[in-house]
Amino acid sequence: MAGLTGLGSTTEQWDAAHQENSFFNNGQVYGDDPSLPDYLANHGAVYFGVQFIGDTVYGYSLNMHTLDKTAAIARAQQELPDDAVQTWEIPLSGCVRVAFTSQKLKEALGSPTVNVDLADIQSDGSSHPSPTEFNQEQFASGGLASATPNPDFGC
Repeated sequence: MAGLTGLGSTTEQWDAAHQENSFFNNGQVYGDDPSLPDYLANHGAVYFGVQFIGDTVYGYSLNMHTLDKTAAIARAQQELPDDAVQTWEIPLSGCVRVAFTSQKLKEALGSPTVNVDLADIQSDGSSHPSPTEFNQEQFASGGLASATPNPDFGC
């Protein structure tokens, strides 16, 4: 789908918008921000665990500097098509899960729903149990994304 550079983009679109992290050089780690702490972003990795199914980006995690919830949700929307609309959010142990829907994502991924888990990763690698600030976002689509909030399906 034209214009996508994040979730739902093709490999070609993703590669045009993201530089592979030269330390890992494995097709799953992108970006290099040395200002991010090592416990969060090993070797400055901004995007990691990038999952391609066929020629389409289906999921990944995004490391970032600490943001409040409003700014973190706005940052997540930057990764999504311009027609993405937030449909719900739910606090869970270890994250706040936010759902978005998008017709463009439905065309690219077969499902209009994406879940984004907003987390606050601590220096020991654990997630803060009740985060109010966030430094990592995990994007899940397809069968991993829930169209309705489910408090029993945690982070």
